[in-house]
Amino acid sequence: LDGSTTSIRQENGAPYEWNAPGQNDPALQTLSVGTHTIRAVVVDNEGATAEAVISITVNRAVPQGTFYLQNVATGNMLESEGGGAIGLYTPSTIDEKKWNFIPSSDGYVMLDNGLVGRGPIRASTGVNSPLVWVSEGYLASPYVNREWLPILVSGNIYKFECRDAVRGYIADIGGNAVNSANGDVTTAHWELIPFGDSSVKSGSNNDFNQNALINEMVMYPNPMTNTLYIELSGAKSADISIFNVDGQLIMQEKYTGGTLTINTDGKLKTGIYFVKSVSENGTVLTKKLAVY
Repeated sequence: LDGSTTSIRQENGAPYEWNAPGQNDPALQTLSVGTHTIRAVVVDNEGATAEAVISITVNRAVPQGTFYLQNVATGNMLESEGGGAIGLYTPSTIDEKKWNFIPSSDGYVMLDNGLVGRGPIRASTGVNSPLVWVSEGYLASPYVNREWLPILVSGNIYKFECRDAVRGYIADIGGNAVNSANGDVTTAHWELIPFGDSSVKSGSNNDFNQNALINEMVMYPNPMTNTLYIELSGAKSADISIFNVDGQLIMQEKYTGGTLTINTDGKLKTGIYFVKSVSENGTVLTKKLAVY
């Protein structure tokens, strides 16, 4: 197994099993992102040789969960606005600034807004055009203008290329959220800050302190498959309800402090749901949940 310039692993005898069940194989477990070559060379009893080569590609895991997207160049956060618009503002913890990464296919994701009633980001046909959000119903039918490829720049910094590549990258150009043709500049680079992380950088006139929040509902993972965890701050008990997009009650649980574990046992099919919390003091919180 070869990398771009060096040999990573070599075996000279059968069986040629790498990272088989029960094996601890650091050479493969830490294989770097990129293209690698598997080369097989055979020698017969007269010394003649033959060779076969195949290439394999290692992709970085796609980010999953809910994130704030903070621009590297300006420090502004991507935020949904009324009427389908998307703006850029100083950091805060409002739902309009939360983006759920919904896996699509081939490493692409849809960026679904955290506010109930607002769906994924859509790119306009031409570059340097305003980005918009569309309704949540579009999450059920991925399309090239709503799918984005997270490309690692460094650390937690990514650029997002539209599946329809001519539509470019998500960028902050002159304080406007647009699709830019150039993904190699910092205005098109975004730091992914996991929801619940208080280490986000402060804006010019707004101190961001996640730990100061009260009456907040945190649920993870989101998107989820079979198990959901919910934590509430500012409440000792609450009724937790899960509704589908048609408003039908699907599940109901009781929160009594700490971390509530909900095993859906296949009751939630792939799609979008709403999780509603009604605490003992009457506070109502609603979050959007993606199931895949």
